[in-house]
Amino acid sequence: MALSSARSLVVYGSTEHIPLISAFHVLRTVAIESNDKLKNCYLRDIRRLFQLKYLRLSEVSISELPEQIGELQELQTLELQRTSIKELPKSIVRLKNLVFLVADGITLPEGIGNMKALQKLVGVKVDISTPVDCLRELGGLNDLRRLYIIWCVSDAYPDKKTYTDSFISCIDELCTFKLRYLQVGCDVTNDSSLDFMLDSWYHPPYPLYNFQMTTYYCFPIIPEWMATLFNVAFLDINVTSVGKDVLRILGDLPSLLSLSITTKTIVSERLVFGSNGFQCQRILLPFMA
Repeated sequence: MALSSARSLVVYGSTEHIPLISAFHVLRTVAIESNDKLKNCYLRDIRRLFQLKYLRLSEVSISELPEQIGELQELQTLELQRTSIKELPKSIVRLKNLVFLVADGITLPEGIGNMKALQKLVGVKVDISTPVDCLRELGGLNDLRRLYIIWCVSDAYPDKKTYTDSFISCIDELCTFKLRYLQVGCDVTNDSSLDFMLDSWYHPPYPLYNFQMTTYYCFPIIPEWMATLFNVAFLDINVTSVGKDVLRILGDLPSLLSLSITTKTIVSERLVFGSNGFQCQRILLPFMA
């Protein structure tokens, strides 16, 4: 088969003896993994792959995507994992058919509200360089079902409340649409915290099916709004100390199947789960050293 007629290109390791990606005119799938010498120029003229639907780059040294990527109007999945890419080209928001965007700590792109087809958005961060309007636009993605967002706004930042209010409003709005899986991370190395999530939810995200905290940050106490998560089946949270208050709030969640609570403090009191209404099939209590 001639290279020009190949529909899929999957490479593990070096691309040294493989032509530039633009030589494959009808590719629909591209996956390049485990290549620490991949140069940005390898994706030059990617706009020629007008049929491309799936692009995955994992464990590669590439540091940026070409601006031309916005011309790939058939692209549905973009996965960027363990790369050096920290910011997406501005043209990314022109991908009107992109359904899945998975990354590692990329900046939330301006104009994300144009990406109406998005159903899964993973690994985007919010910091003080993020325009607040981006959060408002994010809240308007009415097909978004899964979101993993990394909070990087320092508690000491003077305008922090503008960001926290916009973030909560964004999640509230998404939950009125189709958001059911929410992961929240936090960059504790720059004095960021999720304390604002303790009591700022006027309309708790009760439609959520899955809520996870992927961070070293711990809630000092269990948020009261968690008692309203009647639909949540999978709950993974961090709390400074686990005591009877945690059992009281979480024990009556009717849909809970799996509970994981990471804690910094081992309590001396005996925790009895069976008498508190727990229906879940698995309970994990990891200790954070």
